[in-house]
Amino acid sequence: MLALSALGVCAATCPAQKRPTGPKQRPLIVAPNPTYPVIQRGGKNIFIDGSLHDWPKTAAILLDTPGQLSGTAHRHWRGMSDLAARGGMLWDEEKLYLWFLIQDDWGRPLPAKDVRGAGLTPPGDCIVLYFDPRRDTRSYGPHDGRKEDREFWIGMSARGQGATVVVRWQRRFATAVRAKDVEARILYDTKVKRYTAEVAIPWQSILPAGMKPSKGLAIDTQIILNDYDSPTDPFAQTRIGWTFGSGPIINPAIYGTLVLVGPTWNSKEPPKKPKLPESKVPSLPDHKYWIDLLTSISAIPATPGTEWLDGKRGELLRTLDKHLAKYPIFDHQQLYALMQREMVREAAGYVAQGAPWFLSNAMREVLRNLTIKHTAKTPSVTALPGRGFLVRSAEGNIAIGPACVHAQRLAPHLDGLIYPNSFDPFDRHDPLSLRVMARSKALLSHISFHLPGYGPLRFEDIVHPGQVVKVGKIVAKMTGTRNDVGKVTPTVGVQLTWPSGFTLVHTSLVTLPDQVEMPKSGRTDVMILDEDHQHADRLIEELKPRVVILEGYFDLPRWSGGLPKTHRLGTVKQVIERFTKLGTEVLLLSPGQEWQAK
Repeated sequence: MLALSALGVCAATCPAQKRPTGPKQRPLIVAPNPTYPVIQRGGKNIFIDGSLHDWPKTAAILLDTPGQLSGTAHRHWRGMSDLAARGGMLWDEEKLYLWFLIQDDWGRPLPAKDVRGAGLTPPGDCIVLYFDPRRDTRSYGPHDGRKEDREFWIGMSARGQGATVVVRWQRRFATAVRAKDVEARILYDTKVKRYTAEVAIPWQSILPAGMKPSKGLAIDTQIILNDYDSPTDPFAQTRIGWTFGSGPIINPAIYGTLVLVGPTWNSKEPPKKPKLPESKVPSLPDHKYWIDLLTSISAIPATPGTEWLDGKRGELLRTLDKHLAKYPIFDHQQLYALMQREMVREAAGYVAQGAPWFLSNAMREVLRNLTIKHTAKTPSVTALPGRGFLVRSAEGNIAIGPACVHAQRLAPHLDGLIYPNSFDPFDRHDPLSLRVMARSKALLSHISFHLPGYGPLRFEDIVHPGQVVKVGKIVAKMTGTRNDVGKVTPTVGVQLTWPSGFTLVHTSLVTLPDQVEMPKSGRTDVMILDEDHQHADRLIEELKPRVVILEGYFDLPRWSGGLPKTHRLGTVKQVIERFTKLGTEVLLLSPGQEWQAK
């Protein structure tokens, strides 16, 4: 049933449907995808001042059920007083109008600094609006149906009560600008712990050229509220979404639908949703394509030198690299933020398709191989699918900089976890960190960071450059620089030394040759090296590694400029030739590929 009320007390949805379940299954209540009637404004004026006093009756959009939540892994949601909302909409020929009442027991405003062009979504409570006006988005990732999609982030600014920030995002093309044409006002009442929000968006900012608002027009839409409840956490602890209750997995490409209706609309039922138009956009590769690609790549071992670039392995890896390079950076950042806070239903929707699905399956193969005991006398190195490496040996297993899907499942197999760049939340894995700490295994980080349900790492848990720690039977020495007042380099490296004398050096971007203790043989065995290291050639010349494993390849885009970068395959030939001339063998491992030291 659909009712009208002054501030929308009833939802414009049908009764929830119950899926059939087996005798031992937990009942799953799944709501239908919502449809909402946007009533024409008529002669009623709407003033965007945050008061809501001038709004007529509208149907209600409700975001207040547990099924609509994402982010409950660490008991961050404490009931409707923590996060719940209701809202409504009106339209006229010029604008779409929205109001929301949002319960939130701790309001965190967006940062006062200008967020125009920022690479990351700003950390602060906000309303997120997605619009697919042509209703042709069938998938996230590099799907061309998203070219004309629109996204707005709206939040209260720390610059003062009522100051409101609106950012227009375009995930497909990685753009973010201040939306100066959007009117918005958000107020937070500290007594009743509630936001009031009013927004007016010009249709020209929502609809593509040639589309005009009219009765019967349908626009696919998503509404998400981000709730930040910790001053030290860069990620939202809880999210609630309009369509999140419409399935056990939250497909990010599945939206609800707005239908524009006339000013006298008063039906007690939601408007009939028009049938989705046939998409003229080519579909993205299916699961079989990705499995075949992974199988073909995995069947070919990594060899030193550049000859493989002209063969089948080079052809396959170029194909993979093109797919990874095309994946939208904002999508990857969103996926990683969801993984970091164990919002598993949302993360599953992203991982279920495209390049993330390839990386997910590559990681599953890594996890399967961990069930096989390591019997070789020397260590092996596996390139984790995304970022990071897994070093296996009879003396212990260590993950270095794991930043990839399913990394938390490494925990039972690890003796130690080392973060070269823990300051960057996209270059570590918080769920894995929590599980390693729970098992009382070594977590080596030179900078404190926020862990959900735990808080910032304690000072006594921090290691510093030059410090030596025993991990299993392996000696780990942190490399980098620490000055007289205790300031450290943004990243650190690590030297791992086995009882046999075998030595592996992960240089990160800061290790200098004199920070490494040379083995008696006068050569290190393995160096994991990023080509962007300022002293890469000097490191090879002075540390004389027998094998260099290249770092930073075959990752989805996750950084907007700065270091570390994700390297593309077009530069690798010159890098391999350059390093080989310095007297070492150079390897490039594919995602999930293991190399066994001789």
